[in-house]
Amino acid sequence: MFILLYVCSAVILFTSGKAAYTRFLQMRCKESVTGRYLYPEKRLRVIGRYVEPCWNPVYEYCVGKAVYKVEVEIMSPNDRIKDVNVEVRYLPSDPGICFIDGIRGRIRSRKKKQ
Repeated sequence: MFILLYVCSAVILFTSGKAAYTRFLQMRCKESVTGRYLYPEKRLRVIGRYVEPCWNPVYEYCVGKAVYKVEVEIMSPNDRIKDVNVEVRYLPSDPGICFIDGIRGRIRSRKKKQ
């Protein structure tokens, strides 16, 4: 009984800590640039025994001499994206940490601008 209580407590602490850390990073992302939509990335969402296709948009933005491709996990039910140009807020010390519309982006690639 106590083991189950400890496991539940650890899960709650971990998820609340992760949410707090994400919020902390979001508050520190002060710089912004304009990013542009590239393409949708197809993902599969498993709901019980059913598999449902979803799409995550992939954006590109430039900071200094680096070009970043970022996937934003929104699990859209279709592949249509409203905004072609979006505001990307990033951390000045590490431009790979970014937020688009309040959702943290996952870096897919980074390359030097030619």
